[in-house]
Order: sequence, then structure tokens, then C-alpha cells
Amino acid sequence: MIGRQGVGWLEYARRPQPRCTAQHTDRSAGARAAFHLLATAGQDPRDEGGRAGEQTLLVTGATSFTGRNLAERLLGESQRVRAMVRRSSDAHDLERMGADLVVADLRDPPSVRRAVEGVDVVYHLAGIFREASESRRKMFEVNVEETRSLLDAGVTRFAHCSTVGVHGDVKNPPADEAAPYAPGDIYQESKLEAELSPSIT
Repeated sequence: MIGRQGVGWLEYARRPQPRCTAQHTDRSAGARAAFHLLATAGQDPRDEGGRAGEQTLLVTGATSFTGRNLAERLLGESQRVRAMVRRSSDAHDLERMGADLVVADLRDPPSVRRAVEGVDVVYHLAGIFREASESRRKMFEVNVEETRSLLDAGVTRFAHCSTVGVHGDVKNPPADEAAPYAPGDIYQESKLEAELSPSIT
């Protein structure tokens, strides 16, 4: 996991990826390390040098802080990045960086299928964070059901953005994949439910 709003990843091929801890509130060494770990999460370790090679990479939630920085990192490695954005999103920065924009909505399966067509790796960062106005039902609809919808669209490799909060208050840090689950709020519960989805695990 990366930071308190962390990034955890599970490969769609049902092989768990390692987690680590690092803060990423700015452009510090820790931030650079965190984005390096996320950028390599979707890569096949069998690829030469651990690089993804000539692939098309889809980033959902690409206009978020984490999504934009991930896209920038991947583009800096000369990867083909497709940024999945909503029609109302301001994606000018992504376009200027060289990302291909695809307008899609996770609630609209046809648009999702178009977004993933020809994609080798999906980095799924889209979701709802802690917002007082959001109900439990809405949180699970977005963070769980829409994650499953994306997987059902036909994905070869899948890096899922979760949160270290699924482990709750870690008594003996650092935590790893074997640490017990103890989500403390509905956001953390929804991210855990997505992690434990049959489509992922």
C-alpha cells in the first residue's frame, strides 16, 4: 500500500502483488518511490528489465492527483497511455502530456468496453473517497460494482487502487498481505469488498 490513501494492487491473473508503505503528498523521494511502485504494478516480471514493453495502458481516474501523476510517469517511460475521463472532466493537462483521452463512464458498460478495447493493462484508480454526502449504497456501487464492471469488460492485466485502511489500525507495522483486515469506515469497507471480489481474487 502507498500512504494512508494508499495504492494496493492485485493482478487480474490472480497473482497477488507486493505492497509497501510510502507517503506521497509532494514530489519528495518518497513520492517518487510510491509512483514508481504503482507504475510497475501492472508489469509482468517476465518482461525484460521489468518493463511493460510496447503496450497500451489504460488509467481510470486519470484526472485525480494519483491518476495524473501515474499517467505522467508512464508517459515519461514512453508508454502508450489511454486516460479514461468523464465528459465533465478537465483533462487538458493529460492531453498536453500526450495521453490519448477516452470518454467513458463506469456506469455505462458499452463505453467501458470501448475504453478497454486493445488495452494490455488497466490501472484502476477511479472511485469515491470519503465524502459525507455519499451513502453506503453509493460508495459500494462505485468502488465495488463498477470495479467488477470494468473487469467484466475484458481485461488481461489489472492493477487495482485500494487503501491501507483495509487493515485498520496496524498494531505491528509495517503490514503485509497477511495482516488481518479491520476496515474502520464505509470507504475502507468498500475498498476491501472490491479487493475480495471473485473477479480479482
